[in-house]
Amino acid sequence: MDRKLWVLLVVLGACDEPAPEEIITEPLTRESAPPEVGMDVEDEADWVTPGLISGFVADADQAASTVPIRLESAIDGVLYEGNADGDGSWHWQGELTLGENPLRLSAVDREGNESSRTVLLNVRRNAVPDCRIVRPVPGAVVRVGEDVRFTAEVFDADGDPLNVLWRSDLDGALAIGESFLRRLRVAGEHRISLEVRDEIGPPCTDEITILATD
Repeated sequence: MDRKLWVLLVVLGACDEPAPEEIITEPLTRESAPPEVGMDVEDEADWVTPGLISGFVADADQAASTVPIRLESAIDGVLYEGNADGDGSWHWQGELTLGENPLRLSAVDREGNESSRTVLLNVRRNAVPDCRIVRPVPGAVVRVGEDVRFTAEVFDADGDPLNVLWRSDLDGALAIGESFLRRLRVAGEHRISLEVRDEIGPPCTDEITILATD
């Protein structure tokens, strides 16, 4: 092959090779996510006043305890404004106006992103428990050192958990619960008192007098 023709073919072949692609670099950006908020009450739920509302705030970009939150009632105004605990939980306890009461929980992170949740509560007054001593009967005579059955009837219209406390003015605290056996230690006239409490309001009480003999 002619040397000039060979050189020409080599040059043309080199020109046919694709040029390397240009690498383009762009800075990676990520939009900050808005915070998440929640309450432990459901929309249109019954809620007893005074009572407790709890909730949480969470944020992927900053500590939950640094995200300002605000709990507001359309009727009663601002209920809570500040920051959550270190684990993101918050609690408000207080009294709300009876009837339909709209609440709004909101949180704003440091980038200005806001999240909110709104619920409508049906607020009603807490019911005081009902209670009475069933056994022993008033004026009963028992013996010191022998088992005596103590029984109460208790009821709460709200279905709240109840603490049932018994006491004797001579023997002191007797027991906790609706029914139990107990031996009185001191002879004499015992004033037996019953106190029943829910977690919110005033207690129900009842009282009888019995005689313990030797």
